[in-house]
Amino acid sequence: MSSKSVKTATRLEVVFAEDRMRAWFQLRDPASVREDEPISAEEVARALKAGRIEITEQVKTRVANYIALVGPNAVKPARPTEDTEDEEDGPREIPERFLIAEGRPPVEGRHAEFEWDEQFKGEAHDWNQEASIDYFSLNTILTVPEETLIGRIVPPENGQTGVDVCGRELRPRILQGVALSLGEGLKAAEGEACGVVTQTAGRVVVERDTIRVDQVLVIRNDIDFDSGSVDACIDVDVSGTVRSRFSVKTPKSLKVGKAIEAAFVETGGDIAVRGGILGQERAGKIRSGGSVTARFCEEADVRAVGDIRFTRESLNSVLHTDGKLLVAHGSIIGGSTYARGGVEAKVLGSAAGVPTDIAIGTHPKVLLRIRQLESEIKAAHKTAEQIRERVQPLIANMKRLTREQREQATELLSKADEIEFSASDKEAERKDLIENSGPAEPPFVRVEKLVNPGVRIAIGMRETRFAEPLRGPLRIEIRKIEGASEIVAASKRTGSLTVLPNNEIDLKSLAAAAQADGENDGTDEDDHTN
Repeated sequence: MSSKSVKTATRLEVVFAEDRMRAWFQLRDPASVREDEPISAEEVARALKAGRIEITEQVKTRVANYIALVGPNAVKPARPTEDTEDEEDGPREIPERFLIAEGRPPVEGRHAEFEWDEQFKGEAHDWNQEASIDYFSLNTILTVPEETLIGRIVPPENGQTGVDVCGRELRPRILQGVALSLGEGLKAAEGEACGVVTQTAGRVVVERDTIRVDQVLVIRNDIDFDSGSVDACIDVDVSGTVRSRFSVKTPKSLKVGKAIEAAFVETGGDIAVRGGILGQERAGKIRSGGSVTARFCEEADVRAVGDIRFTRESLNSVLHTDGKLLVAHGSIIGGSTYARGGVEAKVLGSAAGVPTDIAIGTHPKVLLRIRQLESEIKAAHKTAEQIRERVQPLIANMKRLTREQREQATELLSKADEIEFSASDKEAERKDLIENSGPAEPPFVRVEKLVNPGVRIAIGMRETRFAEPLRGPLRIEIRKIEGASEIVAASKRTGSLTVLPNNEIDLKSLAAAAQADGENDGTDEDDHTN
């Protein structure tokens, strides 16, 4: 123990603990205390005065106990008591050190704290186990829905001052506990002591003496190992980059200040990226319930309900939009694009003839499904009709039939009804696809500068392939030419209309490609419903 000594003119000295919360009488020379020369009350008083010990009732009691051990009235040499430390005894077994005073330590106060409800507390990970942990899916940022009990406020507690053995006041670091008030988006829970309920969805923020709900989740840096993946219920604003293999999910919108790498992004609203989308051979996936806007898109897999807009280019990407694909000042090179509402670009393809596949209007897979349904409906009607033809002679002679024959005829008619019923379900699906899978207006492809060789454009069930470059500005669309649907290119520059070489899409090849597509990635099996 570190201690500090106070010298006196007596055989006693007072020693202190370093924090002056305890003080002891200590004999300088235990051998100096003899039966004919005991410690006097005056020596004790001088030692206390020299040590500036505050005289309390506690100190008075301990002094009396000490004088009883070493004073003139001591009957026999004393042995260590619980008030002494277990140190080497003096010659007369008089305690070398005797606790004479104890201070009162300060009691720390505590500010109010927010305590999460159990349903929102993160699960603890046992890092000593060898279990596999997917660090890319760990989510360190929590957002909460509206009208939800999220936790409770633990009230503050005030601190208490203390005092050392010399009577000096010791103040705690926190003397007055600060309460925590409810800010925007929160209210007190009814029937729940100190409970807190959200009024709006958002991220709970505790700042100084207020707890509030932010309705936009702002991430100042990247989505990476520091932040973890994000699964939010509000708008998300990322200042940096969404790094590869991390994910962002929200039913609202997403803004990204730099780029999206090969990440997994799913939103119910718009996605706006100041930089580009870098899919790295389509390792990541972007899914938006609104629009997608970025500077460029490279080797990405992007699907959106609204428009997809790139200011510079799309390179070797898979794009799918129920709106329009707009690259008005850039190029679409390689990859596969479907835009129900049409496409606008400065250049399609490249001079090297990179295969570039573009489809607009009703998706070919939807048309394929419609054809399949039509074939199945026709086959069902034919089968039901054949069954009824077989049963008709039996029905005409019902009275002559045995019981078993009547039951068989009834079962056959029931089967025919079931087949007709299933055909009506397929007819309803067919009508729904026709009504809801097509564009609101006749779609077209607008090319400002050039269509390069290697470009394929499909509009509905017809397609055209470009073997030679075709200069713009062009508007490529379906028109009726002498009663037949043809793909044409209307030149804004010359005012001419050119019928492009076109043919009907090979449905067998399309069906085989669709099946292989589903087997390879196992995603977006419901393309035909889009």
